[in-house]
Amino acid sequence: MSNVPRLSRSARLAESYHVTMKLSAGTFLGVPVRKRSAFGFIFTEYRYGPSTELRPHSHELPYFSLVVGGSYEERCLVRQPQRCDAQIALYHPPDEMHSDVFGTQGGHILSVEIPHEYLSKAREYELAVSERIAFGAVQAKTWRRRVYTAFTNPRPASDFTLHAAAMELLYELPWQKTGASGEQRTRLAGAGH
Repeated sequence: MSNVPRLSRSARLAESYHVTMKLSAGTFLGVPVRKRSAFGFIFTEYRYGPSTELRPHSHELPYFSLVVGGSYEERCLVRQPQRCDAQIALYHPPDEMHSDVFGTQGGHILSVEIPHEYLSKAREYELAVSERIAFGAVQAKTWRRRVYTAFTNPRPASDFTLHAAAMELLYELPWQKTGASGEQRTRLAGAGH
């Protein structure tokens, strides 16, 4: 038996975060299926094999993660692991360090990245864009259906539907402070134009 102390899971995870990678806009780990852009928003579809483990990484842009199939567990240094499947939609702030482990069925993920100009407007209007937020089954199912249907529609006019769906996702982010006016949400809807 070795006299070298064994590191706890959280200590090993913390140690692994010293060697991370930052992914640029439109880039995710996994097997790319397709990618589209609409009005600055980037929509990417990726697949992951059974039990795939992704090393610690972060993303340049904030994004929503919609599970189309399978499941995964997301691990962040400062939070409990989050199980993600079709019943959960996650918002990720920019530069959030995390790693992922996919389930025995693998994973099929659609991500919606938010461009810098919309992130700036969301901050200006005091939306909570600096922390990870989990949304429940009703929202996850509705968003997945709406966004994925528009995403897979080859007609150029579907860009308008994708833009509307992305704006709906932003609209659902909570306010940093209570008492924000409805006028602020109306102005956010016109952001980026």
